Amino acid sequence: MIFVAISIIIGLKITAKYFKFKKQEFLLLGLFWIGLTTPWWPNVITFTLILLFNAPVNIKNFVIIGIALLPPTIICGLYSFTKLLIMDDRNRKLILAIIGIPNIIIEVLFIYFLFVF
Repeated sequence: MIFVAISIIIGLKITAKYFKFKKQEFLLLGLFWIGLTTPWWPNVITFTLILLFNAPVNIKNFVIIGIALLPPTIICGLYSFTKLLIMDDRNRKLILAIIGIPNIIIEVLFIYFLFVF
């Protein structure tokens, strides 16, 4: 719980730098930092709900909370890191395509199977 809270605070601080400097990299890096903790969110939410209301999260919501934001998080982080590195546009687009296309496919399949099953 402490790790998730600290990571969200750090991510919000990085994101706040976007409004000061108007650099898109800060916004995306902040969202990336927050998104890195999404696999732990279901456990934190379940733990909190059990402590407060003695009611756990059902498995479908557990999976949605933990997995749905990972592919966009990875794409945001990769885009911002490639912008910070000194490289030409061709290499940046190649890296984003190699990593982004499978992440988009995973997200589409996840949403599809979520509603089908």
